[in-house]
Amino acid sequence: MNLWQIILSVVGVAMVLFFVSQLFQNPMKVIGFFVRSALIGCAGIYIINLLGQNFHLHIGFNWITAAVAGVLGIPGLIALVVIKMWFLASI
Repeated sequence: MNLWQIILSVVGVAMVLFFVSQLFQNPMKVIGFFVRSALIGCAGIYIINLLGQNFHLHIGFNWITAAVAGVLGIPGLIALVVIKMWFLASI
């Protein structure tokens, strides 16, 4: 393992430990955040699907895409569209 992999691993473990500790300190607040984010993500995906009908662009509704769009916001929605377009271009 090189130095960057070790640093990223330590940062990733620290982030996971932070989120787990927050979950145990205030579970309803964390769960509420993720549910609210998922609902906002679903609304964003719905809007993209509505606007993307003319371009044959459809992003499926599931808990992973809703979580990505909700937690990451607009950059997450853009990432989902880019990934979808990337897969369409490779077919």
